[in-house]
Amino acid sequence: VANGSASLGTLTGTGNTVTYTAPAAAGSHAVKATSSADGSKSATASVAVLAPAVVVTDNPASATLNPGGVLAITASVSGSSNTAVSWKVDGVANGNTTVGTLTGTGNTVTYTAPAASGSHTVTATSAANAASSASTAITVQASSGTAVVSLASSGPSVNTSGSVLFTATVTGSSNTAVTWSVDGVTNGNATVGTITGGSGNAALYLAPPATGSHTITATSSADAAKSASSTLAVNSTAYTLVNPTKIFNVKTSYAATGNGTSNDTAAIQNAIDAASGAGGGVVEVPAGTYMIAANDNGGIRLASNVFLQIDSGATLKLQSVSGTSNMIMICGANNCGIIGSGTIDGNRGAIGTNESIELVTMWDTTGAVIAGVTIQNSPGDGIYLNGYPASAGVGAPVSNVLIYGATITNNGRNGMSPDGCDGLVVRDCTFSNQVTGNPMNGIDCEPINDQAPNNFLIFHNVFSGNSGGGIQSGPDDTGDNATFTNMTYAFNTVNNNGNYGIEAQDGKGPVRILNNTISNTTSSYEFGGYGIMTRGSNGISNVAIMGNSVTTSHSDGIYLGSATASVCSGNTVTSSGGKGINNQSGSGVTVS
Repeated sequence: VANGSASLGTLTGTGNTVTYTAPAAAGSHAVKATSSADGSKSATASVAVLAPAVVVTDNPASATLNPGGVLAITASVSGSSNTAVSWKVDGVANGNTTVGTLTGTGNTVTYTAPAASGSHTVTATSAANAASSASTAITVQASSGTAVVSLASSGPSVNTSGSVLFTATVTGSSNTAVTWSVDGVTNGNATVGTITGGSGNAALYLAPPATGSHTITATSSADAAKSASSTLAVNSTAYTLVNPTKIFNVKTSYAATGNGTSNDTAAIQNAIDAASGAGGGVVEVPAGTYMIAANDNGGIRLASNVFLQIDSGATLKLQSVSGTSNMIMICGANNCGIIGSGTIDGNRGAIGTNESIELVTMWDTTGAVIAGVTIQNSPGDGIYLNGYPASAGVGAPVSNVLIYGATITNNGRNGMSPDGCDGLVVRDCTFSNQVTGNPMNGIDCEPINDQAPNNFLIFHNVFSGNSGGGIQSGPDDTGDNATFTNMTYAFNTVNNNGNYGIEAQDGKGPVRILNNTISNTTSSYEFGGYGIMTRGSNGISNVAIMGNSVTTSHSDGIYLGSATASVCSGNTVTSSGGKGINNQSGSGVTVS
């Protein structure tokens, strides 16, 4: 056909070079050039017109179901205007009761697993090009019973825009996965709060900016009829004031000057004592700089049911010290706290670095709160929890402490040292730039003198620029013979720290290091810069390192030393200066 046609393909152009445009349909054609001088002379080029490149993808690519479980599978087709597919299970069109059945039409079908356990493949094949297909790998696991879901949280209430850590546990089924919802909305939204699930069945709930009540639900992936729910109150604060209308203003009622020169210790203490005598209340520190003289009994001592409110623009600043000193002591006091958006300043530039001087010290207390304040420039630790046990001759435990929304920065030793405490929640805080005296960690959970840190939840914090490390847990010194149990470090952002991002040493566990983002760990005074590290001369057991993202560690991304009965699974480790995952632990550690 001279110059072709729409069904064969067309030729355009003149002379000895022309352009062939293929038709819409696949096929074989011959393009022939004939000499104008001699019609008997010609040459032919064969052209194969191929079917369009068709790509099929299936979602999900894999799944695990109980016998009789159901799964929706969607096929997407690109590269063709014909997006239809046909479905098979193990090569059987639409499956059968042995391999599992498919119901529905079009590009989304529902797979129902057979009664027996086994592995099966669901395949979607393009109607436009039978050579293009995609598959979903199905594992059918026999259930060990009926799924039962339970749900634990870091607290029954939270402040607006605050966070809550949830953990779901599924028993009775080999498939322990769950899905999450808030007020019936999958993963929530900006109005009801959002929830992000991660490895280890942990999930982070971020509360909305408005007060209210919301229900968080974990539903078994094995059996959608099984779920557990928790109703959460979102309040303006996560603590409850005692006698909130009783305000004791240190400047207007108790002659504190706030002039940055005068010693205001006695005036503030008088206000605290008055609030205590009234059965509780709020001691308000308005804007100004209040100089505090510290000693071993605490420059300022809080009392039960009294909350020290440091307003915006207000600073409590350490003026002088006497021996082992504590700027603010919470001792023999319960249900009290330090709140507000002001600052506690240790004046380290004038006083110097001294690990025996802390800004906030707790012992013999339960139910203490630190919220919103900035704690900075301590000669030693910013916060020190020192609950002497009864075996040491002084029974003064610390328990049920909540710290949130605080900034702990530029302190002389650690940002925080919770040496002895049972029940600690630290969330939504920033620990940065502890840079002066070893160990210089953001948080250093160090069992000491038979004190055992237990039941810690440290989540959704930022650890940045600490010369020691982000989080350390374990004994550091000779004679540290206690051990920690039940520690969870989850959903934290840990960047630009030295030694290690998160470390666990010498403990019985369990320790759960879950869904953290760790980057740019550098070599420091003790270690070469590990993202996550386990170690210890006495060994550590029951560690779960799961779902973490570890990037650009100076040495190994994850270093597993001295660990037993532990698991390292589902982590993403990239751009390490050493090994990605370095398992030095021998037997008893699963890496997957």
